[in-house]
Amino acid sequence: GWDTRKALNYVPKLFEQLRKTYGFDHHLLHDGHHRYTPQEAANLGKMELNLGKLVEAAGHLEYAVREAPKNLATDAPDEWAALGELQRKARAKVGALVINVEPAGAEVLVNGLAVGKAPLPGPVFVVPGAATVEARAEGFSLESASAQAVAGNEQKVSLALVALPGAKKVDVVKG
Repeated sequence: GWDTRKALNYVPKLFEQLRKTYGFDHHLLHDGHHRYTPQEAANLGKMELNLGKLVEAAGHLEYAVREAPKNLATDAPDEWAALGELQRKARAKVGALVINVEPAGAEVLVNGLAVGKAPLPGPVFVVPGAATVEARAEGFSLESASAQAVAGNEQKVSLALVALPGAKKVDVVKG
């Protein structure tokens, strides 16, 4: 089973070894974020905010708010308010891209880094400035769009991939 404590100890060591072996020319992304409990994500986001890792903080705090127990606002209003305030602080300093891609299951990239498969569960946070959003799926055209991310604001980006003529029909939605 998943053990966050073990993952937080193991993943940095894994990435260090991968960097030693393959260098820094390859982008690395791990999928552990969606395995954190909302409390773990909130704690991580708070530490990242204090360290100036604003994009990461915004992502973890967004996840914590989205996945928090539904009764948190009524059962622990002070904790809920504090979490909301941390989220607002982080979001005020980064841009948020709300990305809609068709078809579902297409891989989504922002500035060349894979951020998930459509539909994405929430906004993708980026450093303010120019951003490139791409989407790809087998049997479909590669599509991209440019966005200008502004701190504290959301920018909507929509991409519709076009089925390639003669391409074998592929169901890109994974269960």
